[in-house]
Amino acid sequence: MSKFNSAHNQELLNGIAKLLEYKNYNLALQELEKFFQNNTESNTKEYLYARVLLVDAYLYNGRSDKATNLCQELSNSKHHTTQILAQYYLAEIFPEAKPTTQKASLNSTKSSLTPAQETELINTAYEAITNKRYKKAIQALKVFCIAASPDTKEYLKAHKWLIKAYQENGQMNEAIALCQQLLINEHEQIRKWARKLLFTDLFTDNIDVSVTSQNPTKSEVKLQTPSETLPEEPEPSVEKFTPKTLKEFKVFCQKNLLSELKVFESRRKKALLSIVALHLLFLSFLITTFKFVSMISFDIKDYIYIEEPSLFESHSTPRNVECRYKTLHTWLE
Repeated sequence: MSKFNSAHNQELLNGIAKLLEYKNYNLALQELEKFFQNNTESNTKEYLYARVLLVDAYLYNGRSDKATNLCQELSNSKHHTTQILAQYYLAEIFPEAKPTTQKASLNSTKSSLTPAQETELINTAYEAITNKRYKKAIQALKVFCIAASPDTKEYLKAHKWLIKAYQENGQMNEAIALCQQLLINEHEQIRKWARKLLFTDLFTDNIDVSVTSQNPTKSEVKLQTPSETLPEEPEPSVEKFTPKTLKEFKVFCQKNLLSELKVFESRRKKALLSIVALHLLFLSFLITTFKFVSMISFDIKDYIYIEEPSLFESHSTPRNVECRYKTLHTWLE
């Protein structure tokens, strides 16, 4: 019996995968040996994933003989994903036995899409997934994944989104089938991502993917403009919900409205900050203008003299009157 729960084992295996990524191969091998000592159930997804990681550890440590024996054992596994990985590793160890088409990329190295078409397909898929219109997202992403080059920056993101859209749309077989195709992709990052997903969220005991609908080949995809390739999907009908209790209403709001409310609240805060900033900017403009006008008025008063009208402006001054009085007094004498 396993001594640890599934969550603990998954966390432990993620740590071992990181050790392998950071090239700490000896410590990764030691941790895997401890894992197998504490876990004896061979049909769990953690156990199978650990066996695959053990192949990596053997290869990185130069123990190709042990890696070969383990791959031959895993190639007989009832788990289809494990079989694919074991056969891939054997082809890597013995290149002369590798089929000529085994490591071929899912796409050619040259994209059949223009940059504008790639951008429009990605934007269409993102909008559709955001609005939970998964069928439309699948249509756009399938065209992108078939026609785009693996060297395209959005290549891995498109496959992740397509697998997510399959999951959300209830097409688990298609999600698993696409992920299994990525197990033999020429890019190591894509292979490891697909491998981890197949042993976690997409894990299934066994599945016959040969009967599932695979992605069409390039010859089956008519590369038209995205608007022609993607017919408009009708809007999903909104189900009527009538809560019976306050708790049901609270759960409904948390599940369906909380994310939208958070977006609206974020936008409201940004709008409020913009309004406050504009008001402050306008107020500072008014203050600056007032100060500038005051300075101009002060300068004018300094340099312009306005003469006050005299009380005796239209009459004789007192000195003139006094002089006339003295003259008259002298004449009388």
